Amino acid sequence: MLNRTQRQQIYQQLNAIVATVRGIDPDAADDLSASVYSMSDDDLEWIAREVVRGDAYGWFWQASWKAMARAWLLVVFAGGPPRGAYDEPSPQVMAGHLNYLRTASEATLRAGIVHRILDAQTGRDAIAGIVPMLTDASRDAWDPSLFTDPTQHRGNAYRYIINALRPTRIQVSDAAEVQYLRTHRSTFIEPVSGNPNAVVYHLTRYYLSEPDALCSEVLSCSLISQAKKTTYQNMTFGFVLYVPKANICNAGTIDLVAAQVQNTARGMNLSGRSTYRRTQRITDFLSQLGGKARQVIPTPDQILTGTSVHGHNELIVLGTFMGQVRARALFVKVSNGCLWRSFVEDDVKHKLTELIFACAQARRIPVIPIRDDSGEASKISFLDWYRNRSLPREEPRSVQSSIQAVVSSSRELVVDDRFPNVQLSMGQARALLARELNVSPFLELSALRSTYRRFAVTHHPDKTADKEKQAKFVVVRGLLTLIEGEETGTREPLPIAWKKQLD
Repeated sequence: MLNRTQRQQIYQQLNAIVATVRGIDPDAADDLSASVYSMSDDDLEWIAREVVRGDAYGWFWQASWKAMARAWLLVVFAGGPPRGAYDEPSPQVMAGHLNYLRTASEATLRAGIVHRILDAQTGRDAIAGIVPMLTDASRDAWDPSLFTDPTQHRGNAYRYIINALRPTRIQVSDAAEVQYLRTHRSTFIEPVSGNPNAVVYHLTRYYLSEPDALCSEVLSCSLISQAKKTTYQNMTFGFVLYVPKANICNAGTIDLVAAQVQNTARGMNLSGRSTYRRTQRITDFLSQLGGKARQVIPTPDQILTGTSVHGHNELIVLGTFMGQVRARALFVKVSNGCLWRSFVEDDVKHKLTELIFACAQARRIPVIPIRDDSGEASKISFLDWYRNRSLPREEPRSVQSSIQAVVSSSRELVVDDRFPNVQLSMGQARALLARELNVSPFLELSALRSTYRRFAVTHHPDKTADKEKQAKFVVVRGLLTLIEGEETGTREPLPIAWKKQLD
């Protein structure tokens, strides 16, 4: 049993050796030092005695060679920083280590230390184990040709692999990751008030703007059909994916806890790390992925049959392996033909409509409705939302000329007594009102009324003498009345021809 003085003397001796390792890789030296301080007294005594045995083989007794030889032996005896466990070698192995020192130059010893520090055998073993799993014959049932083409979507018969999304914003404070985001993702971040060293990363906006990012990640996906369409935490929108069969790592009728191995923006996670730290993270990731991978997986039929009506299944999908995942379509949840209320509320905050249709246009993919009556419906029909997605967004001009510009290009029109020379669809009326009030066009009627009341405080003729504000008030009031009449049933029905199109 070492007393305090003896223990401190050994720590001092070993810390001097760790300093040599620190000149090669500071992070590895930190882990090596932690390993030393966690050793028992017996291990400390043994290592302190053995690391100096290489001195006898020093080339001309050069101090630098002896320091490197001691560092090499310490890394070897301590099991190497990546392993972090001490294991005393057998006499035969010990003899082999010492014989190695007879002919090893200082440069060779340094290279040996680097090799042991970066030993990623665990990661290599994981890759070797994953490859035969992902090429198993059970994956033939997951061939992409056996899934529905979303361009031929039918609400009563489909089968898709989806990656559901929700508006996700994460706060990043790690200095290296913040620098990476500022360099490579500057359009998707914003500063954090009161903390100049942190940023908020708009992850969903990034995916919708650059869906190719899906190829570089491990994805948590679901298999859905017309009978089983529940998404994780009732997420309201996302991607319909093309998934090569060999990219399916695992499939289950319940949650597979894929979050443990998901790798969001690995470039960000690895940025600014030492080679040792990067190796550690990649090795750990591959080891966890190897633990999740399964050679034989259930068929899609088995997954759908085993999934409860109101539960969700999970697929762990590699973005790139034998092929690449890609987006085939975007979907949104609807109930009785209308967007989910939760989607509409998120749209108000995060401008989802703009992002979704910009993505669809850029990738030339469709936006399809997935009927799921488990969600509360809004009053915004999918067709009205879809057809009015591209209303003009020109620079502000007079309200009346804006109305006329919209009307002149419209094909689905209704007439309102308050605007005898203007014909508007409900979607167009909402779009115009939203632009004048600077809100989302998909707000519920109660929210529109609240916004209007605040607007009236500064624009009502009783509150201002400004003629332009008074004129704007008349138009806004007229648009709101038009919408109120339609949604409360006090307005004339829509023309039959147009109503049939909506039905």
